[in-house]
Amino acid sequence: MFGHFKYNVMPFGLMNALIIFQYMMNDIFKGFLDNFMIINIHDILIFSKNLKEHEQHVCLVFNKLWEKTFEVKLKRSCLFHQSKVGFLSYIIFSDGLSMGSKKIQIVINWQMPYLFCDIRYFLGFANFYQIYIENYSKIVTPLAQLMQARTHSHGMKILWKLYILF
Repeated sequence: MFGHFKYNVMPFGLMNALIIFQYMMNDIFKGFLDNFMIINIHDILIFSKNLKEHEQHVCLVFNKLWEKTFEVKLKRSCLFHQSKVGFLSYIIFSDGLSMGSKKIQIVINWQMPYLFCDIRYFLGFANFYQIYIENYSKIVTPLAQLMQARTHSHGMKILWKLYILF
């Protein structure tokens, strides 16, 4: 489940170092992953149902790191007992998750598209976050129609002019 691509030729330098490190972390914590923790390179997210369980999980993770002779720099962005945390451009709450504020600002400040490829880029970006945008399908319907009209040149010109006016 948590594999990586293997190279055919031995790499020089630090090529594929992040992949190997991620694989190593997945291997070390394979019994913990998806039960009470998630790892992304050097970010470890430990989640629990209550405070007592969380303290046990943190102890298990620290013991495993200590057993494998890893150092943890507690002063460097370690957060404990948080009910809300940012992870991989998401804000994770105890009862769900939402888009990170940077991603929301990207959508809000997106330049008006003038080319079909610009519309396609925007729709591709926005489609990923559609579950967080209320009435998403109603908002993007004109853009989707504009993309469909591209195949019919007459309809494309009419829709394009309407889109520019609004």
